Amino acid sequence: MMRCIIVEDELQSRAALNTALQQHVDKIKVIAEANSVATAVQAVNDYHPDLVFLDIQLGDGSGFDVIEQTQGHSFKIIFLTAYNQYAIEAFRVAAIDYLLKPLNKEHLAEAINKALSTETNNYTQQAKALMQYFTAPEPTVSFSTTEGYSIYHVSEIIRCESDSNYCRIFFTNGSSLYVSKTLKDIEEQLSKYGFERIHQSHLISMKHLKKYYNKDGGYVLMSDGAQLPVSQRKRAHLMSLLEQVQI
Repeated sequence: MMRCIIVEDELQSRAALNTALQQHVDKIKVIAEANSVATAVQAVNDYHPDLVFLDIQLGDGSGFDVIEQTQGHSFKIIFLTAYNQYAIEAFRVAAIDYLLKPLNKEHLAEAINKALSTETNNYTQQAKALMQYFTAPEPTVSFSTTEGYSIYHVSEIIRCESDSNYCRIFFTNGSSLYVSKTLKDIEEQLSKYGFERIHQSHLISMKHLKKYYNKDGGYVLMSDGAQLPVSQRKRAHLMSLLEQVQI
C-alpha cells in the first residue's frame, strides 16, 4: 500500500480528491494534506510519503518549488492541473502522470495503478523535464505593421480572423491588430503554441476555447465572447482534441 500526501490549495478540490481516494483504500492511504509549498515541504519531511498528489499552482509558489525543496526524499508524483492545452502537451512529453480538475475517477484509478507499477527513481528525471517547460520564459511572437513591429506573449492571443490577404488578431485586453499576412501564414507561426484552424476564416487558441456547441452546424464560444463557426472539414479534428481532455 502506498502512503500519500495531497498538496492542493483549493479546499473543495482537496476534499474531492480525498473522497475519491476512499475508493482505493486497498492500494493507497492518505497520511497528510497540505495547501501551500511550506506546508507541503513540512509534510514530506515529517511523513516520508510514497506518493504525492501535487498541484502545479499553489498560493505561495508552485509544485516544482516543493520538488526542489524536498530533493533529499524519494517519492512518486501525480500532478494536479486545470485544463491547459500547453500543459497537457508538456505532461505527455515528460511521460509523467497528471489529473485534470475537476477530477475524473477513471483517470484517477489509471494514475494510481501506473504509480503502483512504476519505479520511484523514474519520477525524478521526468519531473525535471516537466520543470524545464513550466519555468521557461513565456514565448512571444512579433507581427509586422505599418508602424513597425508589435510583440506579444502567445497567451495574450485569443483568435485570428481572415480578411482576404490580411488578418485581424484579437487579444485578451480587448484590442485587435490588423496585419498584412494571410491566416495560413499566422497559422504556421502559431500552430506549435496550441492554435487550431477551425474554419477557413478562423484560427483559435485552444487555451481560450470555452465551449463547443453542436447546433447550427457546430460553433465555438471563445473567452472574449466571440461565437465562431466550425467547418465540417475541421470538426472531426476539433472533436478529437476535445476528447483528449474530456473530464
